[in-house]
Amino acid sequence: MRRPVLLTLVLAVAILLGAGGAALAFALSGNSSSSHNNASGGASHSPTAPATSAVTNNSVATSSSSNSSSNSSSTSSTTGTTSPSQPAASTSAPGSSAALPVLTVGSYNGMNPSQIDFSGDSGNVVTGITWASWTTAAATGSGKSDIDSCVPSCAQAPPDFVTANLVLSDPVNGRFTLITETRNGSTATFTYPNSWPNGAS
Repeated sequence: MRRPVLLTLVLAVAILLGAGGAALAFALSGNSSSSHNNASGGASHSPTAPATSAVTNNSVATSSSSNSSSNSSSTSSTTGTTSPSQPAASTSAPGSSAALPVLTVGSYNGMNPSQIDFSGDSGNVVTGITWASWTTAAATGSGKSDIDSCVPSCAQAPPDFVTANLVLSDPVNGRFTLITETRNGSTATFTYPNSWPNGAS
């Protein structure tokens, strides 16, 4: 009877020792893993949050500064493009053709006539006039005029064309009042209204 009882006691002690050892090992392994997790978790979480916030703040600051600089540059470029265009429109008005004086002779009233009749008997008619300039102060041009040599007689003399240079000047109330004609080495002046050409076209 003693051997079965003794074996039972030995088995019971062995089972208790085995269960206790397993529980102790499990407890020890759980504590070490939790302490390891706590240590690693504390090291991983604490520096990450400030780094993320710092990166976010830096990116926001960078984007804000770039937006402000682009806005200022666009504002300056807009200001730079609008200001120079202001004086351009005002500079074109003084050179308009409406401000130029005209030539008024008989029924003719205009600029750049191709013919001026200085005498009524065809003794001084300048034709084919071309104008080199026509400004607010004077106009210059040249054409051809017939000089009567009256050889062998005034009626039978062939036409003798010479160059006639013309200068219109002294504008008053928008029209020239003085014409200077130079032809065949002599100069004649015609003043409005006393000695003025008979016609023009």
